[in-house]
Amino acid sequence: MMYKPNWEETKAKWTNYWQHKNTGRPLMCVVARKPEIEHLSDNRPTEGGYRDVICQGKYYNLPDDLRWKDMEDKYQNAERIVKRYRHFCENHLFLAESFPNLNVDFGPGSLASYIGSDIGFKEDTVWFKECLDDWDGVEEFRFDPESKWFKKHIELVKECRKIAGDDFYVDMPDLMENVDVLASMRGVQNLLFDMIDEPELIEERVKQITNIYYEYFDRFYDIIKDEEGGNAYTVFQIWDRVKQ
Repeated sequence: MMYKPNWEETKAKWTNYWQHKNTGRPLMCVVARKPEIEHLSDNRPTEGGYRDVICQGKYYNLPDDLRWKDMEDKYQNAERIVKRYRHFCENHLFLAESFPNLNVDFGPGSLASYIGSDIGFKEDTVWFKECLDDWDGVEEFRFDPESKWFKKHIELVKECRKIAGDDFYVDMPDLMENVDVLASMRGVQNLLFDMIDEPELIEERVKQITNIYYEYFDRFYDIIKDEEGGNAYTVFQIWDRVKQ
């Protein structure tokens, strides 16, 4: 891995972690700014936008040619997403058990968009739009390979993986599961009332979400896995061989 010279040693520590064999200190995620960019660490986003690199809650000026032009450029342009992350890797050190891994996410809980929600993209956040006024006539949730947002997402991840090569991981998206997905689709307050009024219905819907979660997970996994069957997960900065 280009930006993690001791990756083999780090993988061994992760493997020991999952097998409860670690000794000494705990695993640590330490991403450090290189000295040459430290003077930029007090910068703040310009008015009206977060168009710069963010690390550890601080902002760094991106070169003008890497700043996103619009939300499609930020979230759905594979070539420029990879270029921006490569710029980040070139200006940071991945110490301890941290490692370079690119987040190609449509926001936490993107599974909701695959089965009905639309996505609202903003510079500093993403949300999923409510799509269920009630449960009448709502069909069972099933895996849909032709879903608009799933097709966009899987193609984006595939292209990023191709461009990144073996230089760094492309992460498993934060698909999320169960009640969180339902809350995005139905609205939090509505879902809370549903859980009181129709608990059996909500329990069944949660089971459906759990079942299709693995269908979508496997599609992404087949694209992002390394030669050993390992992959990285975006939220927790972790690595493991999912399938032996």
